[in-house]
Amino acid sequence: MDLNFDICFRALQARDSRFDGLFFVGVRTTRIYCRPVCPARTPRAASCHFFEAAALAEQAGFRPCLRCRPELAPEDPADRHGLAHVLFREIQRQALNGSRLGSLSVRTGFGDRQLRRIIGGAFGITPVSIAQTQRLLFAKKLLQETRMPVSRIAHDAGFRSLRRFNALFLERYGMAPTVLRRESMPGADEDSLRLFLAYRPPLAWSDMLDYLRVRAVAGVEHVTPTAYARTFAFGDRAGWLSVRHIPERHCLELTVDTVFSDRLGSILERLRRLFDLDANPTVIEDHLRRDERLAARVGARPGLRVPGAWDTFELAVRAILGQQISVAGASTLAARLNAQFGRAIASSVQE
Repeated sequence: MDLNFDICFRALQARDSRFDGLFFVGVRTTRIYCRPVCPARTPRAASCHFFEAAALAEQAGFRPCLRCRPELAPEDPADRHGLAHVLFREIQRQALNGSRLGSLSVRTGFGDRQLRRIIGGAFGITPVSIAQTQRLLFAKKLLQETRMPVSRIAHDAGFRSLRRFNALFLERYGMAPTVLRRESMPGADEDSLRLFLAYRPPLAWSDMLDYLRVRAVAGVEHVTPTAYARTFAFGDRAGWLSVRHIPERHCLELTVDTVFSDRLGSILERLRRLFDLDANPTVIEDHLRRDERLAARVGARPGLRVPGAWDTFELAVRAILGQQISVAGASTLAARLNAQFGRAIASSVQE
């Protein structure tokens, strides 16, 4: 995407949430980069440099803002991007799943040299730098939102060496991880972790929950008027999570079992898909309003999104069961499958 300076600067001045995640602004005087919705005073135009991705801002020597926190920005949902953008986002996703560049080559069908050529030609950055930025930002998120030990955070963010993590964090952000931890002072954790997922407002949270409540599988999901909770498993480990809405902060708060601290990246990605958090509702509504029959309904229920599923297997089961019967009937059969083949999980989900 070619960034237009005037459009980006006007969006920055207005703190326009429609552009959150579509670009970042680096301030030359402070060497800090921010989201367009940052509450800090708007810098002078001459001091601004706009970047399409956080990795590009960090490559240029800018540090992430501690106030607006670029790691919280929703992703760009646009489908207009070409091959380089698709690969860019895939590298970001795989960086938090413990994957290395070689495994990405297998997944995409491109060799390491081809990946470096495509990414370098489009963005002037290496795939390794993209992955490093994603891991550093995720580690920063864990430092600011949890009380996990720094060594654990380094490991769970995808760094094989604590020494390497400390050195890279200091090089990029100008401070040691422990300094950021002292400044953040998050609440103490016991059996759960709390993390935040930002979105572009508005979000029709009640309508989302109404949709999910009708389709909830007994023994797996529990939906209240204000929150969504479920059990899940990765391999031999099973646990729980719950999600509630914090509208004043334009984010969802996730509470998850600490047993999955090393799978938080995957969990956050799944939840972003489940709640369609990377959608741009303003663009969607602009298109829907062109139909006279939809315009009034869209205006009455702003922020509607398309709910997803926890994973592809669950989606496939739901699709098969729901082809010939009602939604209620399909949910009943899914609950029977769970009762027959599932396993009980002790949960401390709070409604």
